[in-house]
Amino acid sequence: MVSIRLLRYSFLLGLAVTAAAYGQSPNYGSPQPPPQDYDDRGHDDRGYDDHGYDDHDYDATPSPRGEVGFFYEELSPYGDWVLTRDHGWAWFPRTVRADWRPYSDGRWVVTDYGWTWASNEPFGWATYHYGRWAWDSRFGWLWVPGTIWGPAWVSWQYGGGYVGWAPLPPTVGFEIGVGIRLGGFNLSLGIRPDTYSFVRERSLLEPRLSGYLEPRARNVTIIHETTNITNYTFVENHVVNRGVEVRRIEQITGRRVRERRINQTATAPRNRT
Repeated sequence: MVSIRLLRYSFLLGLAVTAAAYGQSPNYGSPQPPPQDYDDRGHDDRGYDDHGYDDHDYDATPSPRGEVGFFYEELSPYGDWVLTRDHGWAWFPRTVRADWRPYSDGRWVVTDYGWTWASNEPFGWATYHYGRWAWDSRFGWLWVPGTIWGPAWVSWQYGGGYVGWAPLPPTVGFEIGVGIRLGGFNLSLGIRPDTYSFVRERSLLEPRLSGYLEPRARNVTIIHETTNITNYTFVENHVVNRGVEVRRIEQITGRRVRERRINQTATAPRNRT
């Protein structure tokens, strides 16, 4: 029997690094291709509710392999799949620290798609460019697959000398040709403060931001000093993550931000027996 597995999309930025967007499509076996490789050029639980799990014998349930397509094989070495009532099949990383959060191990780069997350994690090519993240009290952070690629899907906070970002929950959707869909979700009130990663604005361009994150205990205070500046637009058939103004970061850091261009990469399927 011949099975089809799409090649993993790699994003090269010196090292293999990447970013994510959420497509509310049931056909996870046919994700929208990523545009491509980098070249050298208060605790409100809305949106992060705990999820219920089916108590069925999992041997009798459909396999995630058929539900999430090539994501199943590509991510299984790094985590486990669980069937949720709210989101269907979701994945969580297996070997992260208890205080780990998405979008914390990597860096921000500016591309023609706006602020783009370049992950240091082997699963980042998928989990920060497709789908959404949801918090669960039993498993921690769960990644819900999606089919639309984007540079990074986060809520931005800015002000008082700080920049912060948190993963957008599955509540927040995106419609091609229209843009981000909140569906009544309030980004300022609905995202828990402890899910944010904050750095001083002068550190936003550092190559490994995990070493510059403010203590999470300060997040509530920092959020009161910042404003939500989340801004996604749809330009020439692709998603652009605006976030904090690049010129402002250049002024604060005294460094010129080089915009990197995203080029086409191989996306052909590979057959194997």
